[in-house]
Amino acid sequence: VLDDEQKLTRVKEARLPLLIAEIQIAGQIPVGEKGSFYKIDDNGNVIPKPYMKKKVEEFVASAKKAGIQRIGERAITIDDYADNFKRMFTKMEEMDQAISFKKKIIPISKPTFGKENLARLTDGVFGAFESWRFPEKDANWVAYKGKHMDFILDLGAVMPIKSIEMDFLNVQAQANWHQLILPKFVTYAISPDGVKYSDPIQINNPHNPNPAENPDIIKLPFLTFKTIYSKTKGRYLKVHAESELKMPSWHINAGKPSIIYADEIVVK
Repeated sequence: VLDDEQKLTRVKEARLPLLIAEIQIAGQIPVGEKGSFYKIDDNGNVIPKPYMKKKVEEFVASAKKAGIQRIGERAITIDDYADNFKRMFTKMEEMDQAISFKKKIIPISKPTFGKENLARLTDGVFGAFESWRFPEKDANWVAYKGKHMDFILDLGAVMPIKSIEMDFLNVQAQANWHQLILPKFVTYAISPDGVKYSDPIQINNPHNPNPAENPDIIKLPFLTFKTIYSKTKGRYLKVHAESELKMPSWHINAGKPSIIYADEIVVK
């Protein structure tokens, strides 16, 4: 059908479900395994494979050309889907400045799906927007259900620290019935020896989570908790994310355990 533009367009449109399935599946395959979305570059950083990145661009362009406005179970927009990958690609490009990549995480509170998930906090792979649907199957976010998030990051040696940041997923941008909610605040404290820590710096969540009072909360897929340091050194970073613990009274699942979803910790 290459010589028939109309038929070729129809074939490309018919293949869109296969294309997005390939993209989504590849994102859940660990780095280094066949079919993964990612690879290790010459500098040891995790990056998207060029041909997978091209598939995302192809899907977005073809879907828009076909007039498709929304995709997925929760019907997110094509633009939201594209922005999701732009965020991931941008953050991965910036990881060459990170000193936290592949560093050790010492748990204080245990993630809901096991301590082995803690490696995801420093593996260089960022979580996707739509990952909330199957938290036990997701390969990138780290979930804490009905508990606060607490851990220590060991950089391996005393190093200059310019910034610390973490992203958390706000599922209210997609599903108002889900028990996943942003933390109230996040704190960071630094220590040279793992014994005496600096006073924690607290970054508050400025957003009212109740969509009835704050309709714009549904426009916020992620929230970054970041702090900047000047002339600061340390080896150990103590991190705390304050959970709601239980869903608020205004929520359809009020009183049930709330979940926070943490992405990569990036220290520069």
